[in-house]
Amino acid sequence: MMISTSQWDKVTLGDIAQCLTVATKNPLSEGFNRYVGLEHIEPGNIHITSWGDVADGTTFTRVFRKGQVLFGKRRAYQKKAALAEFEGVCSGDILVCEAIDGAVIPELLPFIVQSDRFFDYAIKTSAGSLSPRTKFKDLAKFTLRLPTKKGDQKRIADLLWGIDGTIEAHRVLRESLELYSSAIFSEGMKSDKSRKATIGNLIESIKYGLSEKLHQKAKYPVLRMNNLSAGKIDIQDLKYVDLSKGVADKYLLKENDILFNRTNSFDLVGKTSIFKEKGEYLYASYLLRLRVKKEIIEPDYLNYYMNSSLGIFNIRKHRTPGVSQSNINAKNLLKVEVSICSMSEQKRIIKLMNEIEKLKCEIEKQIFKSKTITNSFINKMMDS
Repeated sequence: MMISTSQWDKVTLGDIAQCLTVATKNPLSEGFNRYVGLEHIEPGNIHITSWGDVADGTTFTRVFRKGQVLFGKRRAYQKKAALAEFEGVCSGDILVCEAIDGAVIPELLPFIVQSDRFFDYAIKTSAGSLSPRTKFKDLAKFTLRLPTKKGDQKRIADLLWGIDGTIEAHRVLRESLELYSSAIFSEGMKSDKSRKATIGNLIESIKYGLSEKLHQKAKYPVLRMNNLSAGKIDIQDLKYVDLSKGVADKYLLKENDILFNRTNSFDLVGKTSIFKEKGEYLYASYLLRLRVKKEIIEPDYLNYYMNSSLGIFNIRKHRTPGVSQSNINAKNLLKVEVSICSMSEQKRIIKLMNEIEKLKCEIEKQIFKSKTITNSFINKMMDS
C-alpha cells in the first residue's frame, strides 16, 4: 500500500496524547462496576472483551473513561493495548491515555499505540529484569507523522475501523463455532449409551516431564507449556536438551500422546494438546503426558473434550491456587470427570470437530490478512 507521508506533520506522542492518573478511593460507590487488569486485554485485539466485577472485590483504583486508550506498561512485549468502550477502574500497570483535543482525532489514537513500531519503542524504553515496565514520559518522545488536516485523519481512521469491523465479524463467527463445538458434546451426552468416567479410568499411564536445563541447541527438542496451543502442538519456539538414549526414552512422545499443562496462571492452567508431530520430541516438567486406553476412548475425542468449555470447566474445578501460579497435579487430574459415549459416536464427533477446526483455520487466515493490512498501513505512518 503506497502512502506518501512526506508532507505530513512530524509529531511526538506527547504532542497528541496525554496520560491520566485519576484515582478513586471507592470505585463501587462512585459508580464504577467493572475493572480491567492486564489479563483482560488480549494481545492484538483493539477491543476489551472481558473484565472483572468490582463488586467481587478489587484493589484497582485508577479510573478510565469510555473513549480512552489503555496501554499495558508492564511487559510491553505482550503487546496489550485497547480502546475502552466503557468506564471503570484498571491496574496501575495500565496507562490511561487520551487524545489531546485538536491535536489528533480520538479515533486514530488506538491504532497508533497498537502499531508494531510503537510496541518496539515501548519495549526498548522498558526497565527491569523480571517484570520490565515503561513510562509515559519515555513513550511521549515517540515520533510519528500525521496528516495536517483532520479530514484526512478521519478518512484514515474510517478505513482502519472498517477493517476492524471485518476482523470483528470473523471473531463473532469463530465464537459461534466455539458454541457449536460445545453443543456437539452436549448432544453426544444425551445418547442412551453415554456415561461418565474419570480420566483415571480412561488412561493407561500418566507421567511428569523432565526437569533438565534446556538449551538453544542440543540433540532432543523439548516441548514446553508455550508449545501447547488450542489443542495442537506449536513447534515454532523450541528448546533442546542432551540426554543419553536410555534417559530420553523415558520422556519420548508417541503419536496421539496428550500433553497437559499442569502449572500456569489461574486462567491458563490446564491447556491440553495432542501430539501428532514426526520425529523425536521430549516434554518439560510443567507438562503431564497421558496415554489413553484406545479400546475405551479415542485420543482425539479426549483432546477435543478437554479443550471444550465443558471439559475446561471440569478440569479447573481441580486447580489449586498459588501466589502467582495455579497447579493441577497428576493425582487431581485423574479425578477429572469426562463424558464419553460409544466409539462410533466418538468418531462421529471427531469428524465434526475436524471440520470445525478447518473452518476456524480459514477464519484465522482472514483475521491475519486483515490485521496485516492494518499493520502495514499504520506502520507506514510511523515512518518519520
